[in-house]
Amino acid sequence: TLFGWRQFTPRDIFQSEYNQSINRMISSIGSNYRPTDWLAVRGNFGLDYLNRVDTQLCRFQNCPDIGTDRQGYKRDNRTSFYTYTLDAGATATKSLSQSIESKTTVGVQMYRTLFDRNGATGLVLPPGATTVTAGATALADESTSESRTLGAFVEQNIGFNDRLFLTAALRSDRNSAFGANFKTVFYPKVAASWVLSQESFFPKPQWLDQLRLRSAYGASGVQPGTIDAVQYYSATAGRQESGDVPALVYSTLGNKNLRPERSTETEIGLDGTYWNARINTEITYYNKLSKDALVSKVLPPSLGTGATVRLENLGSVRNRGIEALISAQLIQRQALGLDVTLNGAVNDNELISLGGQPSIGTTQQQRQGYPLYGWWSRQLTGFEDKNGNGIIEYNASQALSEITVTDTSVFIGYSMPKVELGFTTGIDLFNKALRVTALVDYKGGHKIYNNTERIRCASRLNCSGLLNTAASLEEQARVVMVREHPSRSVAGYFEDGDYLRFRELSATYQVPARLATRLFRGRSLTATASVRNLGILWTKYTGVDPEAFGSTGDAPSEFQAFGPPTYFAFRFTFGF
Repeated sequence: TLFGWRQFTPRDIFQSEYNQSINRMISSIGSNYRPTDWLAVRGNFGLDYLNRVDTQLCRFQNCPDIGTDRQGYKRDNRTSFYTYTLDAGATATKSLSQSIESKTTVGVQMYRTLFDRNGATGLVLPPGATTVTAGATALADESTSESRTLGAFVEQNIGFNDRLFLTAALRSDRNSAFGANFKTVFYPKVAASWVLSQESFFPKPQWLDQLRLRSAYGASGVQPGTIDAVQYYSATAGRQESGDVPALVYSTLGNKNLRPERSTETEIGLDGTYWNARINTEITYYNKLSKDALVSKVLPPSLGTGATVRLENLGSVRNRGIEALISAQLIQRQALGLDVTLNGAVNDNELISLGGQPSIGTTQQQRQGYPLYGWWSRQLTGFEDKNGNGIIEYNASQALSEITVTDTSVFIGYSMPKVELGFTTGIDLFNKALRVTALVDYKGGHKIYNNTERIRCASRLNCSGLLNTAASLEEQARVVMVREHPSRSVAGYFEDGDYLRFRELSATYQVPARLATRLFRGRSLTATASVRNLGILWTKYTGVDPEAFGSTGDAPSEFQAFGPPTYFAFRFTFGF
């Protein structure tokens, strides 16, 4: 699972350190005993099956009078989902010397997914009829989709003196969605972890327990869609001298050279433990470059096909940033404990290249040198109540107009948060029988499209900026720009999306063992109650909620949406 199926992290390799520590402990029993030389083989095969039946029934004269619906219809769709999984591997561990330990792992994996659907529809039902076969007009349809992936990998881990750990690996994948001219993709990985604090030359103060330096490089990929590389045809009539004859035209062109979108990432990190493990820190810098991005390229009409776009491997995207975490045990007593954790991340996203294609999109654009899915529009650059009547007005004459707008669309901001922070605190009470935890999180550095307010002002004519005499000049200006200015720009409704939310509060109680035995003759009982999204929110966003997302293209925006619901959860864990 470290190669291709998900983006790896350097910490994935540290499980080997645990195994090596166990081996050293066993080997201390006797100098002639070599327990670290062993071979483990594993394998599993499974099938996940899901069946779904969807039925719609509209009895005769029971439906809205739209088209032929009032005459009744019955639809019956039956779908099966199959997922076959094969995973096999072997691991060999060997002590090469007193200071060098080795672990080699090889494996193979196969995934097959199958989607199979059949649908039947009966139209124009007689009175009282409820079956497909009773319809005067019968229709049937069928669809099937299949995807297969075969992968193999080899990984080598070497540990030196329980201080330096090196990893190298290579994975290969084949997928049925690849183009006919592309067979196999390879994903390499290398990683290193060095416990600096255990070296003799390192000056180790008393307050430092351990300091670890780590670095890694790896690759992963995103497969194309199941049939993105395949050519499809549709029937038509070709006119010749003798008359019309049956003919075929392309409905999709396909792409024989289609390959997966490929990402490579480099990470450098530093981990520390201090004051007898009461404080822990982690900091990681990452630089991720995605190449061969799967982009729908617009085709010129002069090709003479029914296809308007074709999926191609175009362009590249870079994400880079810093992730950090600090956790501390502030109070460690039998009757009372208090710990806090602060973690955060900052990400910078940039479209490096679009493969020579022009910018894509209007309000939400993909433009080289800017973030993906950024907000773009003609921006309000100024407003002034020139006649002093307290109302912002537009006039075709620049000298008389009370708003100024840019001539072209400009970048407004990120559509996704650039900064994320989370603060968690936990309190242990009553000899650690009761633990109460709370989570507060922050997201910011982005803009949210308040599309609900935009449509109220632009067409429904019931928003505050239009009707409220106490509305600010800025609020009036964005209404004038979207309703009266020739640009009809929506830039005024891109608002700062920064928010701080009390995300979750939970309490866990460990019932005394004697009481669990008395209640149900069990060994233990743990009760947990939690509430998520408490409704406590700090933000300058004027819409319903900065997380009240509908969608505009591929970015979140608010359009007649609700904020996140409040969840109450109760859980009981029994031990016997």
